[in-house]
Amino acid sequence: MKNSILLSLLLCSTSLYAQGTALVDQAKAAVIDSLKSRESTNKCAEFTRVAATDETKKPLAIATCDNTFVVANGLTFSDVKVVESESGKAVCGVFSGKTHISKIGARFVYVEKSNTVTIKPSKQPVMTSSAAGDFGRNQVKIENKQYDLVSTAHCQSPAN
Repeated sequence: MKNSILLSLLLCSTSLYAQGTALVDQAKAAVIDSLKSRESTNKCAEFTRVAATDETKKPLAIATCDNTFVVANGLTFSDVKVVESESGKAVCGVFSGKTHISKIGARFVYVEKSNTVTIKPSKQPVMTSSAAGDFGRNQVKIENKQYDLVSTAHCQSPAN
């Protein structure tokens, strides 16, 4: 009897582990897809070309080239956890990689129910670029606030 209970618990925990692993893999794929989408609109090459002939454009070129993950350079995921709440399951974690210029990291939240990912990079050179203007800075602030709201709603384990 004792052995069959242990076997049942083992099978159940293996199944739950497999479900959690599949969800984490889903989240990683969503992060990569989101980053590839952002990368495809990055104008690093254009800004670098313009900055080569116009010194005043160099700060914006640097900000642009150091703002976006280059997925082909690889990503490393860490501190990844599956959190279950009344609103469903979410995967929360951290990943790091490289831009065209340097290293970069970010936090992410993947919400299973809506199949959406929200990302908050550790650095945002566009924020400090004078060429970005108020619109660019406000956009970054809005994205950061969105991450904070999603993270608060989905990444905190429910209180017992």
